[in-house]
Amino acid sequence: MHTHNTYHYCPKCGKPWNTKDATAKIGKHIACGSCGFILYSDPKVAVSVIVHVDGKIVMLERTLPTEQGSWAIPGGFVDAGESLETAAIREMREEVGLNIDITGLIGVYSNEGNPVILVVYEGKITGGKLECGAEALKIALFDYDSIPWESLAFDVNRKALHDYYKRKHQECTE
Repeated sequence: MHTHNTYHYCPKCGKPWNTKDATAKIGKHIACGSCGFILYSDPKVAVSVIVHVDGKIVMLERTLPTEQGSWAIPGGFVDAGESLETAAIREMREEVGLNIDITGLIGVYSNEGNPVILVVYEGKITGGKLECGAEALKIALFDYDSIPWESLAFDVNRKALHDYYKRKHQECTE
C-alpha cells in the first residue's frame, strides 16, 4: 500500500513531498503542504474461492515471497475495474488450472491494521485441469482434519475455512 513515505513527489502537483509539510493530517489521511492534495490510503481487495475435488478442498503452497511455503485457498487481488466474481474465476484458473462457477459467498474478512479486504466465495468446478500455476509450489487436497492449520498463509484463510465448515455442518444437520 502506498503511504506518504513511498512518494517522493506529490501525485497531484509534482512538488517534492516534504514530510514536514505532509504532516498536515486530516483524520488518518495526509495532505500535501503545497497544493492540499489529500493522500488516501485505500484498502486493497482480494478474492479467494473454496472448491472441492472428491470432497476435499483444493489448496496451494505459495511461491510468492509473502508467506512463501505456506498453504492458502486459491485467490489473489482484484484488478481495477474487474468484478469480484470475474477476479475469483480468473485467480482459480491462473493458480490451480480450474474453471469454476461461483455458487455462494462464504464471507468478507478484514483485520484491523491490515489494508487487505478478502472476499471468499464457494465455487463449483466446471472444467480445466488441476495443475500448479506460477504462484503455486504444489497443490493438495485436504479434508477438514488434514488442513495444515499451523501452516496457513493468512489468518483470514483460517476464518474463512472455519466459516465454510460451520455452514456445511449446519446444512448437513438440517
